[in-house]
Amino acid sequence: MFQKVKRLFWLFLMNFFAPLTVHFGLNWPKAYNFLGKENLKKLKKLRFQTNPNQAAIERMEAQTIEYLCQVISRDPKSVGEQDWINASRGLGALYFLSGKMKETNELFEKEAHLRHKIIKAHQLDDLEIEFIPRYLAVGSIGNYEHLEMYVKAQMLGLQPAKKLIWLIDPHTRINNLCYVNYWKRYITIISDPLLIEKLEPLEEQLTIPLNAYMSLQGKIHKSFLALGIVREQWIKEKHPPILTLSDEDYQRGWQTLKSFGIKQDDWFACLHVRERGFKDNNSPADDFRNANIDTYTLAIKTITDAGGWVIRMGDPTMKPLPPMPRVIDYAHSGVKSDWMDVFLCAQCRFFIGTSSGLFIFAMTFGSPIVATNFLPTCCAYYLTSKDLFISRICRFKESNRYLNFSELFSPLLGTAALQSIYDFKSIEIEENTEEEIRDLVEEMLERCNGHLPYNKDDEELQSRFKKVTSECGKNYGPENAFINARIGRSFLRQYTALLQSPAKVESTIERS
Repeated sequence: MFQKVKRLFWLFLMNFFAPLTVHFGLNWPKAYNFLGKENLKKLKKLRFQTNPNQAAIERMEAQTIEYLCQVISRDPKSVGEQDWINASRGLGALYFLSGKMKETNELFEKEAHLRHKIIKAHQLDDLEIEFIPRYLAVGSIGNYEHLEMYVKAQMLGLQPAKKLIWLIDPHTRINNLCYVNYWKRYITIISDPLLIEKLEPLEEQLTIPLNAYMSLQGKIHKSFLALGIVREQWIKEKHPPILTLSDEDYQRGWQTLKSFGIKQDDWFACLHVRERGFKDNNSPADDFRNANIDTYTLAIKTITDAGGWVIRMGDPTMKPLPPMPRVIDYAHSGVKSDWMDVFLCAQCRFFIGTSSGLFIFAMTFGSPIVATNFLPTCCAYYLTSKDLFISRICRFKESNRYLNFSELFSPLLGTAALQSIYDFKSIEIEENTEEEIRDLVEEMLERCNGHLPYNKDDEELQSRFKKVTSECGKNYGPENAFINARIGRSFLRQYTALLQSPAKVESTIERS
């Protein structure tokens, strides 16, 4: 109770004195840090409004950057080292979202240097432990990709091997308890409240900044690029999937599928098409990631005609599928559960997804990904050579010109993780067509059957695409990033014009 009263009193003082500090230009970094953090909360609410005011968002972004710059321009000791790190993290997120990669890289380098200095000064490195961020267990499923990356990086020798600890309060509403438990093989999960309380001071200093940057062999990489580097090395060294199903989940999973008529020697593909509802609360902020399930009908038929089953993943807020042979609308079934989600992702022949995190489960169990309607395009840099993808097509509303691949895969648009960014730039986002999605699924089916049906022209186009996106990768920093996955064969044939300069794109694109 005392701590709660103390915190409320502190908030009251800061809400009163911090604005005065800024108004009179006083030298009190904590005030700027407080206002910066408060603005970050307000920005999140603004961005997720039904009709976001872009002008108001930009004003608040500029103000927040000004506040946080006031903090990180000071000596970390005068501000408080952890406060400086938190301010740097918030500022880095704003820079990244704005496509300011140079500033983002500089911040990450400074922060990594400071963290190393603090850890060394207090002999915390001698403990040889690190903490997994708590938000992974309660936030978006996609955040688990950073956990997968870090464990693999240690096993590959790209990171010093340390004991990993995850503090999860027993009252935490975990997003998928079954999946979390699978990581106990690699991580010590602590749920005792008293022990958590004792470890919290260490957790504050030793929590890995998984969603920001990663040090691989002493070099700082932005996390989304580190994902691609680590995953592809894992595949090249021919390691088995990092997670495997337990015998219990395997047996009860197939037993459950039998109730739908699926035999154990049958095969199936998972399908997950993101919609508003589960997370968005009907906000348009993530509309660029959502797609229409009806446009996947041809792809579904392609799989069932080939003898497979399709299991539609998701949650009950999604639009129900009409009855179709060899198709299970698992999202609306009575058997949906955390362990069944994991089982299906682990056992599918491949996983058809959109820009949503559930396909991460499939990746950790070794299932190939068919990524459709992919935006922002920076996500393509963390797919692997086992995967296939197609991005969305975007065009400028005023000129009616389609963006070429160079524009689409470079910052700012390459990192545009909010619908409002596309709207402000007057960019129309076009979903993949039924035919484009079907063609990509057909390509994956051929690959799964041992065929690599690429002719000389296909390889030449793929090489040109890799060259363009490698040049785009240089805009993200010193990582020399490139895309390991293949972009869809038919998609690239259809949109060859997007490999050209903008001046040549306008009159050469036709969409079916």
